[in-house]
Amino acid sequence: PSEDWRDQPLPEPDLDARLDARAAAERERGLPLDRAPLQRLLLVRLPDAPDGTARHRLVWTHHHILLDGWSAARFLAEVMAQYRGTPLPASTARYRDYVAWMAARQDDPHAEAFWRAALAGLDDPTRLADAFAGAGAGEPRMVALELPADRARAFAQAEGVTLNTLVQGAVALLLARLTGRSRVCFGATVAGRPAELPGAETSVGLFISTLPVVVAPDPDQAAGPWLRAVQEHNLALREHGHLPLAQLQRLAGRAGEALFDTLLVFENYPVEAALRDGPQDGDGPRFGPVSGVERANYPLMVTAAAGAGLRLQLHGHGPLAAAGRLEQVGALLAGLLDGLCGSGDRPLGRIATPLPAPALSAPAPMAGTETVTGAFARQVRERPDAEALRWGDTRLSYADLDARATHLARH
Repeated sequence: PSEDWRDQPLPEPDLDARLDARAAAERERGLPLDRAPLQRLLLVRLPDAPDGTARHRLVWTHHHILLDGWSAARFLAEVMAQYRGTPLPASTARYRDYVAWMAARQDDPHAEAFWRAALAGLDDPTRLADAFAGAGAGEPRMVALELPADRARAFAQAEGVTLNTLVQGAVALLLARLTGRSRVCFGATVAGRPAELPGAETSVGLFISTLPVVVAPDPDQAAGPWLRAVQEHNLALREHGHLPLAQLQRLAGRAGEALFDTLLVFENYPVEAALRDGPQDGDGPRFGPVSGVERANYPLMVTAAAGAGLRLQLHGHGPLAAAGRLEQVGALLAGLLDGLCGSGDRPLGRIATPLPAPALSAPAPMAGTETVTGAFARQVRERPDAEALRWGDTRLSYADLDARATHLARH
């Protein structure tokens, strides 16, 4: 459908707010899975620009099951080629070929053995939301951060890692400091386009998958070698990424149970480039900035994209969406990312943060009859590996502190 707003002149901020509200209304309508084509287009004709140029806003709402980000860029590139009258090359790729390729690899003993080993060290799922239990919640929302990218690029190049690996390292440190666990797990979204499948790079459909990344940030290990190890581990994960997440949960001994509640998506699909690939003058359309809204069912989803700067978006649900919470988590993540870029020789434990992790923590209030010693004993039972005490470079878990206190009491 189309709507004509030319008779409703508004200041630009008010116009943008109304457009955002209209796009939100489209999202709220939903897309029933039993009704094709799982997408809608809304074209809004805006008041003309001061120089008389016609302006439009195109709102494209589609279900994620239809296509992923890279496919969206490919799809838009084909639309613009058709618009300009450029013939499209014949496509030999079919999405059904990818489905058949995946189905033939679900029973892969080698991949299953790899994942059993990769997940063996994860004693418990990493649940960031538990660190804020009882601290209130809010409506799902998003916080955006625009960080300088030059320093991060220079550091990544010097250490032989990608920006994606650098952001993964910062997320791992974030989870370790907020949950107090020495070994953490988060989900990483990967492209999922097998190189051995002809036409996979140019196909349109849903190819992405989410893989559990288990990382153990050693406070004494230097940042550079640790990041290279994280990157090598990620490459190995992708070689065996054709098993579904539900199967990986079963291999970890936690069938039907989430291994993580934090998702990282590093976006490298050129949507704006696809729209601007071609003449931007004459009578053809000229495109302004492209923005999108994504939804996920995780308490925290971090999306990262590198351009002139490094753009981070933190999407929070439940306790992570409480007032000010995402801003604090974002500041901590940005500080850890900046700290990682300081020196490849710096131990992870010496990476400073803009605010201490305990300032973010908001443990559940104790019951009125619970004593301090009882609360401590409960933490020892429920979170033995969580950090209980920090003094300089010394860190003690609840289990360690309990053992030392017991030893002292007996002597």
